[in-house]
Amino acid sequence: MKVLANNCVSKIEIPEGVTYSGNGVAYNPVLGLFVTVDCVEGISVWNPVSRELMAECDLGPDGDLNMTLLPGNRIAVSHSEPNHWSSVEILSLEEDTFGNSPELDLKVPSLTYPGVIALTPRKSLLVAGSGQMAFNEIFIDWNNLNVLNTRELRVPLPPLREGCGEVRMLCCSPDGKVIRAEYDKHAFSSLTVTKICPSSEQKDQGSKEENEEKKELEQIEMQEEATISYYMLDGEKTKIEHLRGCIHDGQNLIIAEGENIVLLESLTEGSNAHLLVSGLKPVVKGSREEVGLNLNHKGQLMVCDDKEFIKVFEYKCSPRSLQDICRSAIVDTIQTGYSDKVKSMTIPSALKDYLLYK
Repeated sequence: MKVLANNCVSKIEIPEGVTYSGNGVAYNPVLGLFVTVDCVEGISVWNPVSRELMAECDLGPDGDLNMTLLPGNRIAVSHSEPNHWSSVEILSLEEDTFGNSPELDLKVPSLTYPGVIALTPRKSLLVAGSGQMAFNEIFIDWNNLNVLNTRELRVPLPPLREGCGEVRMLCCSPDGKVIRAEYDKHAFSSLTVTKICPSSEQKDQGSKEENEEKKELEQIEMQEEATISYYMLDGEKTKIEHLRGCIHDGQNLIIAEGENIVLLESLTEGSNAHLLVSGLKPVVKGSREEVGLNLNHKGQLMVCDDKEFIKVFEYKCSPRSLQDICRSAIVDTIQTGYSDKVKSMTIPSALKDYLLYK
């Protein structure tokens, strides 16, 4: 495998009016908007072309905030304040709903304080409990924004980790593996890979009445497959001690470790690794020292490790598909009003869905 190291292809300046940034970043190509996060205070939505601040959500100091992009130009925001309140809200990024109330406020009864969130390959929402080793998988009809089913997932804990783990980072691979980073008293503890068993909705073929009864909360154990405590970089064993971010790009796991971002060839202990970015200087917020990692519509790595810039890195040596290149070119050409212009095109609906990243 060959990758490009420190190949920064663009540096996007965060507008002065943006309050929240430094710990998280996401880009919606359909609306042409960035979402940046301060992991204890709030989120900002802004346009990189007009440099206009579209909306901000102030969630107050001393909290614990997490965000992920969702289908249909939405984001899910999880916010917890121990001994006060907590919520998981689905917010729309569409212009006419900026700053309005959430489209959906998810009540997760088994999680006292919801923590990190991630979108699974089957488009369900995975929510971790803050300070407890439990997850909820929430199945949602994204077209009508209805909750179809919720099930509880519990991770079996060895005695030495009992009661100590707090999941701080979460991502999923295309084959349904969940990669989570656990912390013990704010210090990194372990990076583990687990497998979630299929949902009952996928495997049950009972009557409609029987299936309705099974839409109550299910309690299912996740099976632990691997713990990753070190990787091999240039033939040297490198222990993971300061994990500051992780994301799966559909083929490989990418982690921010210490001052570097590296790509792991496999989800196994001692995996070969490749340097992508060096010289990180993460923004410290409370007890969290995290780097915003995400991919844009071109498959490039976006890095947000300060409050002033988003750096974009091209790290893949393999060529993208012609379809993907064409779609990216259309996005870059239209820039404004992309969603409305695509919807008005006289082209097949399947092609419209592809251009709208559905």
